[in-house]
Amino acid sequence: MLWENETWQRKHTKEIAALRERDPSRFTKIKGEFYCFGCWKRYIQEHATPPSRSELPKVSHYHFKKSKEHHFRLRPNQKHIPGCVFRDAGYLREVAQRHGLTVLHDQVICLPDLEKSLRLDTPARSPESKPAAGKTDRRSFLFQELFDGMQDDWVHQRVQADGKTTDLGQILYSHESAHQATGQSAIITGVVQNLSLNRHHGVELTLGPEGNFKVTVSPGHLYDRDFLSPLLGRKIAIYGKVTQTEAQPPGMELISMEKQLVFLDLDEKPFPAFDLPKIKDQRLHDTIHQVLSRYHAQPLAPEDFPFRFQTGLIQQREEQREQLEEKYDRLKQQAEDLQQQQTDLLQQQSEYEEQKEKYAQEKSTKEAVENQLKKEIRQLSGFFKRLFRSGKLKQKQQELIAVQTELQYLTRQIYETRSKIQKLADEQKKIHREMETLKAEMEKIQSEMESVKSSLGLLRQHDELVRSWQKVANHAEHSYLFSSHIRGFHLCLNISRDPDNARFVHVQSCLQPYESEGTEKRLMQPFAKQEIHLEPDLLKPYGKLFNQLKAWIASQTENLEGEMATTPV
Repeated sequence: MLWENETWQRKHTKEIAALRERDPSRFTKIKGEFYCFGCWKRYIQEHATPPSRSELPKVSHYHFKKSKEHHFRLRPNQKHIPGCVFRDAGYLREVAQRHGLTVLHDQVICLPDLEKSLRLDTPARSPESKPAAGKTDRRSFLFQELFDGMQDDWVHQRVQADGKTTDLGQILYSHESAHQATGQSAIITGVVQNLSLNRHHGVELTLGPEGNFKVTVSPGHLYDRDFLSPLLGRKIAIYGKVTQTEAQPPGMELISMEKQLVFLDLDEKPFPAFDLPKIKDQRLHDTIHQVLSRYHAQPLAPEDFPFRFQTGLIQQREEQREQLEEKYDRLKQQAEDLQQQQTDLLQQQSEYEEQKEKYAQEKSTKEAVENQLKKEIRQLSGFFKRLFRSGKLKQKQQELIAVQTELQYLTRQIYETRSKIQKLADEQKKIHREMETLKAEMEKIQSEMESVKSSLGLLRQHDELVRSWQKVANHAEHSYLFSSHIRGFHLCLNISRDPDNARFVHVQSCLQPYESEGTEKRLMQPFAKQEIHLEPDLLKPYGKLFNQLKAWIASQTENLEGEMATTPV
């Protein structure tokens, strides 16, 4: 700060360097009235009134013509007031603490690891910052705080990047010389000349008129072209890892504005009034389409979505179900009748076996009687005379007649039994034929019953699944309906915002596999469901949606037929 004409004037080191060359005599008059700007600013913050000269330390201006470097330096025996930005550990710790960084020994700031930046920064604001509602506070920009406080002296700030400690100026490059920092963390300066979408649907910023340095923003990032439009035409510096390929000029990824950007033209233009970034419905819609195009899924209008049953169709389904149930009952009765017939035939077969056993017994008895009769006749011829003399002939003749009578009876019984057995044998052959026919018919009926039962069960299951599916497929105005005919599934995504905070987005995904039978589709299993929650401070909410939705659909459809698109969208 310059004290001149009884007032404080803000002077940058480059202005004084130009004055020294242009008007040395005037510089000689004012060179003893330079005071530390950082201390002046800190005093204003604490007391809300300008300080007197005696309350600030003096600084000297140094200008090295050969190297063209120039800066202010504290005079001997002078001290910065507590909290001064210039070479003050308290100030650096305050800045680092707001941004979650570490200050090492000798006031070395560890620069942020951008790969771990997953959420919007919401650092504690410095006391004088009063951002407008819904706007981003400039004081929340890490490098902006360092540059605003130190101006050109920020190049002397010690920093640690890529595990190495150096002056900030050693990692500072213009966009023309950015190729020298390839593979390293660096700060690149330049004017944003162009802002467009690249072939991956990400935002691309070009530094310099020749477009020799490109800053890219991931397609899944919260930042979009509209949000970044205030950067167009602004002179900026951006921190990050410099990359380069044979086909592309050097570039860098923009991940977190708060941790990477600094505006170098605030002397000429105001700090941009950025709207608070938020998750947009159209970008959610585009992300969903990108995922589902990999599965050849086509969007469906609600009125074209299958399984939205009308009253007549429901009645038709009920009639079909009743007919199947009646047919099943008829088949069941037929099966019971056939079972009874089979039982009767088995009873007849048992009777046949009993007759066969009876015949065998009768035949055996007849043979015994015949043998006895033959024996008696032989004995009668041999002892006839003796029997005659003894007077017992008459008794023996009567016994013989009794045996002959029994033999005649047995012969008759055997004939009848043999006839009955023959008849039963003929009937048994017929029974066997009938039983084979019944068995085949029963197997056919049983198979048909199983088929009807299965169809009836599948129909019931299908109808239940349809009704469950309707509840999610006819959810709300922010529903997206898709069908993959090749992979065989329907997908419904319902997007809603938190009633207490509309910046919170919830995505409910419901996937319903189906089987095709001609022109008909049948639901065979319950739908699967997934919830994806997108917090408002996520830096890459669309990337999270893309990756989680893609992985979930892949896990649910890995056993379905059909091919997935091999070319990423």
